[in-house]
Amino acid sequence: MKNKKRVPEISIIIPCYNLENVVKTTVKNILKNLKESTDSFEILIVNDGSTDNTLEVIQDIKNNHESIDVITYSQNKGKGYAVKKGILQSIGSSIVFIDGDLDINPDAIQNYIDELNNFDLVIGSKLSQNSEIEIRKSRKILSDIFSGLVKFLTGLKIQDTQVGFKVGNGDDLRKIFKIMNIDGFAFDVELLVIATKLNLRIKEMPVKLKIIKSFRFNSAVQMFYDVLKITYNHKILHKFDHQIKNLE
Repeated sequence: MKNKKRVPEISIIIPCYNLENVVKTTVKNILKNLKESTDSFEILIVNDGSTDNTLEVIQDIKNNHESIDVITYSQNKGKGYAVKKGILQSIGSSIVFIDGDLDINPDAIQNYIDELNNFDLVIGSKLSQNSEIEIRKSRKILSDIFSGLVKFLTGLKIQDTQVGFKVGNGDDLRKIFKIMNIDGFAFDVELLVIATKLNLRIKEMPVKLKIIKSFRFNSAVQMFYDVLKITYNHKILHKFDHQIKNLE
């Protein structure tokens, strides 16, 4: 009789697209974070159709760590799709999803997970007190406009929806992602709208970020379009209400 796979305390989901130069450092920092607090974890690195050597780099990482697995597909489908793919394959009691190019503080993951004693979803926020942010002025302006639009259209009270570092209860997140539809960068907004409708307790936490990449115009347009789509589904069709009933 085969032994059942032990359910890890933590599942880490890392979406990657063309990150051959940074993903190894990110995973190294995450492993250092985790090993100081637990040995019960799995890491799922999702290669979102990278066109550089990201797949080779993460396969090499996997070969040296039995707790790491790789999910890969040939076509770039979007960050939201990649995160969803990882979360629905995860089995951990808690789930962390974190950008493949995010430089995190030494104790960040455990600090966020500790907050799950009092909250259901803990999210990084550039606007939280004690956050340390390096960002281009043009990208900050775009981020501020996007945040204002999200609040106005969706009614969310969240200050910052878009930081790629979020932690939640595994069962809650797997249920939510099953009914999510946004494959691009605005998937965070859809997640938080559904989480709010489920009355999940959400906490924004400080984060340390250095954002040096410029944001592509077509990605920004797609994000604005997706927020309009989320708002239409939420406020006009009440689509999430029906889907949430099916989850219960």
